[in-house]
Amino acid sequence: MVHAEYSFVIPAYNDEKGIARHLEFFSRRQENLEVIIVDDCSTDDTEGVIARFEMPNNIKLIYHKQDQNSGPGAARNLGASLASGEYLTFIDADDVICDSFFFYIKSSVLKNGADFVIYKYHLAAHEDDPLTYEMHEVDRSFFSSIGSSRYPAGMFSLREVPGVLKTVNFPWNKTYNRDFYVKSGICFPEARYHEDIQPHWMSFLKSSYFGILGWAPPLVVHFESPEGERATNYIGEMRLQLFPMLEDISKEIQHHETNEELYAAYDGFTEDVFSWLINGLCRDESETSLFWKERYQAEIEVFKAKSQEWRREN
Repeated sequence: MVHAEYSFVIPAYNDEKGIARHLEFFSRRQENLEVIIVDDCSTDDTEGVIARFEMPNNIKLIYHKQDQNSGPGAARNLGASLASGEYLTFIDADDVICDSFFFYIKSSVLKNGADFVIYKYHLAAHEDDPLTYEMHEVDRSFFSSIGSSRYPAGMFSLREVPGVLKTVNFPWNKTYNRDFYVKSGICFPEARYHEDIQPHWMSFLKSSYFGILGWAPPLVVHFESPEGERATNYIGEMRLQLFPMLEDISKEIQHHETNEELYAAYDGFTEDVFSWLINGLCRDESETSLFWKERYQAEIEVFKAKSQEWRREN
């Protein structure tokens, strides 16, 4: 087995069909790859699917089953710690990697010193219609504004494009230079909700230069869960894990040379999150919604007071 150039970390929970689809995709590749599947205590045949699948010699398959269900953040962190490839990508079990993925990644700026690249994606609602609709509006607008800028090997700093911080905090539309990922200390909070926010922001805040593949087509298809099953409908105490994450981001911005500009983007982001928390998540008049709406509002006020104090001190 030759050394892997690309490492893919896939958290898996009861999605044997998605895992099988990934394995079939990777088995057709000629690149030297490392596929790391972290099974978060699946009760379906995920383990059996992996055990029965034979990979060619250029694909290293690593399987680890968690002792207890710990959520996608913990699974991604473990997978990243097992990775040895030069480049690191996080992919969800039910995502679809487009056939053109490696063509465009090889054309990107990773070999020229970029810490990571971010690329377009498609969203889909059902497997039988993988191109249901495009990216979220905020991402569509951002990538359109970049277009073919500096094609094909352009790098950007956060000073040049602070608006990139407004893109949606997905983990599966980025490929990292693994050395950067490790040395910068980026990781996923081991929380059940909002665990994608902190690594998204820290990736940009800690990087010197990153690539934006505005000129490339979508490289990943992500399937969104049916509305009634979405984790975004949860109301309860675990939502409070959001606030320490936002505090860590705020403190990191303080050390950045363009912190005033970045705080403008950050303030807009937090206001959107807080508005969704109060007016979206807790929009009905149920006893549960009213209780947590009041609790969340109190936490928001504490957070805003702390943020103002940190900024005055710095």
